[in-house]
Amino acid sequence: MQNRNILISTGKTGGHIIPALSVGRRYIEEFSKAKVIYASLEGSSIFMDFLNKDENLKFVFLKDWQGFDIKILFENVLEIFKILKEENIKKVLIFGSYISFPVIIASLLNGSRIYLHEQNVLPGRANKFASIFSKKIFISYSNTVKCFPSFIRRKIVLTGNPVRNYDFKDLKEKNQILFLGGSQGAMTINNFIIDNIEKIRMYSSINFIVITGKKNYKDVLAKLRNDIPKNLKLLSFENKIFDLMLESKLIVSRAGAITLTEISYLKRPSVLVPFPFARDNHQYINAKYFEEKGAAILINNDELKDSFDLIIKIFNSPERLNDMKYALNDLFIPEAERRIVKNLC
Repeated sequence: MQNRNILISTGKTGGHIIPALSVGRRYIEEFSKAKVIYASLEGSSIFMDFLNKDENLKFVFLKDWQGFDIKILFENVLEIFKILKEENIKKVLIFGSYISFPVIIASLLNGSRIYLHEQNVLPGRANKFASIFSKKIFISYSNTVKCFPSFIRRKIVLTGNPVRNYDFKDLKEKNQILFLGGSQGAMTINNFIIDNIEKIRMYSSINFIVITGKKNYKDVLAKLRNDIPKNLKLLSFENKIFDLMLESKLIVSRAGAITLTEISYLKRPSVLVPFPFARDNHQYINAKYFEEKGAAILINNDELKDSFDLIIKIFNSPERLNDMKYALNDLFIPEAERRIVKNLC
């Protein structure tokens, strides 16, 4: 019987981990005897919930070598090489992040085939490097093709970005704006709420829901002195985020890859406020791409504080919201995980 064991390398943020997990689950559905081994960094808390829950899913956590510590890099290469040998792994799928460098080196030493997936419009540095050695390159957006050299483009497959499965519910859209700061929260968005608290109070017919991020929740409460308007709901985190997204007429959010995939999956109009310090400014490029397609409105990080009236104007424009919903139809590619597994040949 052909050995179909696979190693999947991913960073420690939800933008990498969620699509990686989706592909891993699909891979096991397709090849029930196969092992899926994830390589990520120590401290990848999102992975911890999955430990020991499925005997086909295994995890290896590597030491952080972000400071380019050659000794730690060498130890990580040996760790991955050992796993590739022991499990007879001939396929390695990379989801980006600098952690993939030791995985790439070990894979080349072992003769394993390298595949990669890019979640953003602009490929990250690790994926650009990995593309040279890859058998196939999976991309989420058509514009990403031109970001790779012409001699590499023949290996590119447009698959879309895998998203968490969601059992769509019969939820009614509410007069509601949802503010998302990503998995870590966003102080710019939180401060926007704090600075505009009286305006929020004035628009009592609109529900404002804010995901502050766990580490920021108490700080936001303290700054508001617990004087919270009835139409404002602060949440540190929300497991059922899709429900909130579906119920909201408008989403104000950072422009990370997984958030944009979920926005397009659920067909939610959005105002995107890209994180300005993201590597290679990739969140701005993501947001600009969505805006150019008519699927979102882009507001720069330093302009958000003065944009309350603009956001309300967009929220109160049914035609504009419907145009964004329609444009999102062209940005989401369904069953991305199935497309990726099919091409892992």
